[in-house]
Amino acid sequence: MLTGTSDDLVGHGTHVAGIISAKGNNGIGLTGLAWGTKVMPLRVFGEEGGAYWWCIQQALLYAADSGVDVVNLSLGNDYDDPREGNAVAYALSKGVVVVASAGNCGDPRSYLLNGCRTLSPPGYPASYPGVIAVAAVGDDSKRAAYSSYGPNIVVDH
Repeated sequence: MLTGTSDDLVGHGTHVAGIISAKGNNGIGLTGLAWGTKVMPLRVFGEEGGAYWWCIQQALLYAADSGVDVVNLSLGNDYDDPREGNAVAYALSKGVVVVASAGNCGDPRSYLLNGCRTLSPPGYPASYPGVIAVAAVGDDSKRAAYSSYGPNIVVDH
């Protein structure tokens, strides 16, 4: 279900793209972290809200071959699929910075609500070597209870 459209059926990708690249100094909303960037939207989630390794793999390969500098994967699973891992390694070998969500399996409540099969450790692709894993923090700048965590997550507080 890889597409080159900006159709975001659940809104999550659009939200994250806005955090990254929303144009600043325009009097509208917020300013993104890197508001001069261009975004290449590649949809890997289907209408039901799930993503398959094949879609993620194809998006990674396409982005890497297209010359992008950074790939953001605000998604994850607790299953280490070698095919997905190979696609991540390929992107990294092309000089792409790969950033991925650590996951939302940090406490027993989120474990049940988010359908996690394991508790706490960052999932994949966040746990692949070379990937920058991003966890969530709360208003107090401490790890949010629901956020996955582990040795590859740094919280500087």
